[in-house]
Formats: sequence, C-alpha cells, structure tokens
Amino acid sequence: MVVDAKNKKQPAAGSVKRECPRLTPPDVSVSWRSVRFMMYTFISPVPADRLRSLPTRDIAFPLLEHLAKVDDYLQYRPTMGGAREVFRDEPDADVLVDRLSDAWSWLEEHALLSSVPSQDGNFRQVSREGRELLEDPQGILRVDARHRLAGPLHPALDGRVRINFDLGDYETACFAAMKAVEVAVRDAADFDHSLFGTDLMRTAFATTKNGSPQGR
Repeated sequence: MVVDAKNKKQPAAGSVKRECPRLTPPDVSVSWRSVRFMMYTFISPVPADRLRSLPTRDIAFPLLEHLAKVDDYLQYRPTMGGAREVFRDEPDADVLVDRLSDAWSWLEEHALLSSVPSQDGNFRQVSREGRELLEDPQGILRVDARHRLAGPLHPALDGRVRINFDLGDYETACFAAMKAVEVAVRDAADFDHSLFGTDLMRTAFATTKNGSPQGR
C-alpha cells in the first residue's frame, strides 16, 4: 500500500484510489482537512489477467520484481489486503488474491523471500539469492534447473557437482559431472587410464561383429 498524502501523483496502472472516510476530532490527532484529502493508492503486484492465466511460478517472478522495489520490509497481510482492494470489483476477487498468495508461498519455498532477523516473524525481505536472480536474465531457468536437481542424485554426483551447481559455478559442476561419468564408464568397461575423453566413450560403446559392446 502506497500513501500519496498530497494527491499529486497519478496512480499506477492497475491501481485503485479510494478516499478515507471523513473523521472529526477528537477521534484523530491530525486535522480534519488533512485526513479528508488523504488518498490511499492500492496497487496489485500482478495484473488480474495474468493471475488468471499463468501458473504459480510465472506469477511469482513479477511478484518478486514488485517486492524488490519496496523500500521497507515486506508483510504478507498488507500486500494481500492491498491487492484485495484493487480486485474488489472483480467477480473472482477471492480467487485472484489466492493466486497471489500461492505465488508468495512459492517465493518463500524457494528461499527468494527470507525472514528479517531483526524483526518479528511477520516481516520478510527479498533474499540475496532473490536479488541475484532478478539481475540475471536467465534467472527463472536457474530456478527450474535447481528444482530438477532437488531429488536424490548418484553418490558420485551428489557432493561436488550439486554443491558447485548451487553456488552458481556451472562450469565446474558440468566438468565434475562429466568426469564422474568418464570414471564410471572406464570402471564398467575395465579399461586402463590410457583411454579417456571421446576415445574412451567411442571404444566403450563400440560394438563387435556379433553386436555386443566392446567393453566388458
């Protein structure tokens, strides 16, 4: 929720302005005139048509971009409350807010939103990894690749390969993975260390005249 006290800025696209109800002293400590002209601009982080048509992952990234622009700590309930005000005239307002809530949960699940250590449990911030992904044009592909590697891997890959991949050192991760494959093929074919690389693979997977593999 963004407060435009002087009412000089135009609302962002997809936002709704609603005037506060008139309050009179002594109910408030500010003057009647200042409250009467105070306008609240409610902005949905993701437009309604995208909430209706996109899967949760594809809603989560625009939501992350929006949250990264907020100057203060993030809170779930005010964010959803502002979106509900924007969608209050939509026939499926509850569904739209639910979809936005799903995207928020997706960001937390993937550690793109994190708790704020100095605040209570209601406050969130965009994590370091979340900001790095926003700066990377291929950020969403990194998340997808990490999700595919989330399950168990072969013991030869589960240590060095996964660690380097998670650190973003993809070149080292790929080299380590191919090296592990090479070692496994050499051991399975019972070849010595004079064979390696493409020569090893061609020899190991070549067939004899009877069609059986050349390696053991």
